[in-house]
Amino acid sequence: MTKTIKILSSVDHTHLGILFSVLYLTFVFPAMPAVGDAADYAASIRQGDYSIRTVHIGYNILVSPFMMLGSWFSAKTTTILNLLAAVCMAGAVAILHPLYLLLGCSRSISALACILFGTSGLIWYHAEFGEVQAMLVLLIVICLYLALRGKATWSGCLFGFTLLVSQAAAPSAICFPMIALWRRSWGEFVKFAASSALVFVVGVAPIAQDYFWGPRGVILSMEYYPARSVLVMVTYFLYRLVENHTIWVAWLGMGTVVSYKNLPHIFWGGVVSWSAHAWLNLRLSHIEYGFAWMPFLIVSSLMIAIGVLWAHDHKSVVMKSMGIVLPICIALSTVLSCVLYVLPKRSDAIKLKQVVQDVKAIVRADTVLATPHIGFVYVYETEPEVADVWNASWQPLPNEVNSWQELMQGGRRVFVLLYRHHTHLFRRMIVDGVIGQFLLNDKKREQYRDEGAVISEIDVRESLPREFCFLTAASWEQGRLLEVVRSESCR
Repeated sequence: MTKTIKILSSVDHTHLGILFSVLYLTFVFPAMPAVGDAADYAASIRQGDYSIRTVHIGYNILVSPFMMLGSWFSAKTTTILNLLAAVCMAGAVAILHPLYLLLGCSRSISALACILFGTSGLIWYHAEFGEVQAMLVLLIVICLYLALRGKATWSGCLFGFTLLVSQAAAPSAICFPMIALWRRSWGEFVKFAASSALVFVVGVAPIAQDYFWGPRGVILSMEYYPARSVLVMVTYFLYRLVENHTIWVAWLGMGTVVSYKNLPHIFWGGVVSWSAHAWLNLRLSHIEYGFAWMPFLIVSSLMIAIGVLWAHDHKSVVMKSMGIVLPICIALSTVLSCVLYVLPKRSDAIKLKQVVQDVKAIVRADTVLATPHIGFVYVYETEPEVADVWNASWQPLPNEVNSWQELMQGGRRVFVLLYRHHTHLFRRMIVDGVIGQFLLNDKKREQYRDEGAVISEIDVRESLPREFCFLTAASWEQGRLLEVVRSESCR
């Protein structure tokens, strides 16, 4: 046994909890701005109005005590939510270690799988800011751990509440009958199903209308996102694997084969889990919704660790120098996740925060158009006391010609907040972004011109040298863009 394997075998959940708490908290400070939906959560929690985010009522309930505690120290809402996300994700990594042990894995495999999971891009990034995803991952891991310990009723009650934190937990429900099958205890599954259903029904009953059919309800959300094709879903899945596991993807195939032969319960659990999450991802057609694959990373990280340690035990030619290769690979994959995913996403968020105040001075009382995530940040930074982010001084960016026409009639000025994924290599290769979709696509511009809604007759490619810029649009009758306005941060 090499020294590296001995070290891995001596690692326990306490070591992992401390290690990843330090890692995540280091990146939280200085505090990340409220990016994406986090700005909406922060505003609604601060105002005590959860009507817009009813589907996440469980998150609001759990966060509220921390908000009250933070108010005693005059802490910012975003700071509290960011710190809570880091602690939740570090806790999830720590609890995974005994969970993997309960599945019959060795201590070294469990430790390595936890490290791979905790340093994957999606997990690391979502540990930095106050979104529901970190808490969701923690609750799912606890539910699985309790189920494997035979605490079916407690697991079910917690899972019922987890569905109130986010409906994205639903695909993970498929894991619990698999656990019952492996443990040969269908009575435990009945207890789990009954208790989870009871907690969910009792919790959702007072808010059922908003939860299912409200502006952000489950039914409306499913109708809003067009279904992907299977080919697109699989392509995005493979992209997510490379993005999160980087160099370790090479070992996933070996780990899958070894799991099939030696640990069939892990293999078939992974197959069933992938199928459920694949269905969810068929319904979420936006590349930014990689969080839908996050629970599956629990399985893929474990299979990679199984493959790596199997190669070591069988004296693979590649792994003869495991004592040197393994720590180098861990360090390299951590750096790649940080450089290719975490730091670019963090940089984008910080740049936007720096630009917002400059833009507010330019815009004054005029309307800003943006995608929801960018609009939330704009409102949170410029109107921190606003009660309803959706109805503040911005509007969702139109995606239809008629909407553009109505918006620019009567000489009305609007500012379009544009965002290009310049700092994220993979996304720049895959996604054109908002500018590509609405302004830089020649065919789209020709279509708009033919239909009387010319957005621009200047080459905006040369006018937008940075990720965040702002255009002043003229009325559509004038048929051209009058000027390009950029904040100092964009020059």
